Amino acid sequence: MTQYRKFIGEYEVIITYLKRYQYIQGDINHNQEILASLSTSVQESIYKEMIKDKAMVQALDGGYLIPRLEILKLYIEQDLEAKILIKQEEFSKPKPPEKKTRFEDESWDEVLKQVKELTQKTPQPRNEGKESIKEVLNELKNLSEAVDPPRRNWNNNQEQQFPQNDQPYRPRNPLLPF
Repeated sequence: MTQYRKFIGEYEVIITYLKRYQYIQGDINHNQEILASLSTSVQESIYKEMIKDKAMVQALDGGYLIPRLEILKLYIEQDLEAKILIKQEEFSKPKPPEKKTRFEDESWDEVLKQVKELTQKTPQPRNEGKESIKEVLNELKNLSEAVDPPRRNWNNNQEQQFPQNDQPYRPRNPLLPF
């Protein structure tokens, strides 16, 4: 807040000096540059407040005109004061106690002992997985044969013969009628 007040004080002195010696003619609006010098979060909150309070006038092209410097200063100061209050409330809130893990209270040697005990107690893997996979595969084979039995010829010595055509299969032409 003090940096902003120092900046705006110097800015007003410079603008009055330039107007007095006629380096600036009339009322030139430099408020866009002042807003651009602020952070984006401050800019967004100022724009929202000014639009909500209808302090910004909508131009014919659909954009908004930034109000005079005095009005803009009020909104900037209001936003900065709100942010200061929010920070003060955050610092005044009591912090929740830090949660300690199970191993922070114990020494490193005790932790190593516990890890060794846990690793020794874990059972070693067995070959039951291979047997269960074989059982599942056999069951699948039995089920597939029950659903779709294998095709066999009456004469087991000969291979199954299929009728053969002289011409290979060709799909019909979709452009020609049936």
